[in-house]
Amino acid sequence: MRLGKDYLKRIKENGFIDVRNRKGKFEYRVTEESLMDRLTTNTHEACLSIHENCRVLTVHGTHDRIVHVTEASEFAKYIKNHKLCLIEGADHEFTSHQHQLASTVLSFFKMDLKKDEGDISTSNRDHIRSALTIKSRI
Repeated sequence: MRLGKDYLKRIKENGFIDVRNRKGKFEYRVTEESLMDRLTTNTHEACLSIHENCRVLTVHGTHDRIVHVTEASEFAKYIKNHKLCLIEGADHEFTSHQHQLASTVLSFFKMDLKKDEGDISTSNRDHIRSALTIKSRI
């Protein structure tokens, strides 16, 4: 983690710390609660609690400096119905890869919708189709 020196002390004093990149741009905020949640989460156990019929998509950038790409690969080991898509060169926020991210997610939903054509009610199918027709403003 790139939280800096005495990060826990600063979080206790201020309630949070802001993490910035080398250029000083704000990247994310860490609170004591979010830090403890992150440190105490058993990823393996959490993955095993996902129902086997639940389809899961993980999209991860290969240049993510906040969450290493190997963590995304861990999901594939433990989630039965999992698809991992790595976007080459993307950072944590997909800064220069927004279109690829949107395209990947929409493709997953469209493929998922085709699989479920006979399994979902007409109203649910229409609702999902409506959501998929929303144009990305990215």
